[in-house]
Amino acid sequence: MKYQHIVFDIDGTLINTEDAILHSLQDTLEKCIHEKVPIKQLLFVMGITGEDALRQLKINNIPLALKLWEESIKNTVIQ
Repeated sequence: MKYQHIVFDIDGTLINTEDAILHSLQDTLEKCIHEKVPIKQLLFVMGITGEDALRQLKINNIPLALKLWEESIKNTVIQ
């Protein structure tokens, strides 16, 4: 049997971005609300959009927080 396409989920299979996402969000929240939120309290953000996550966290300036989160995740992944 000849396959034309192979589809698989990279995240959680070949790479795992959960730690980078959660730690960068934790860093972002420290900058935005001056509080270190435990990682266990941030697990709910996995599988939803960043905007929805920040809205549920009651962040006022979502565009700024998204920018900070993006910068933080880039630094987390590079290290």
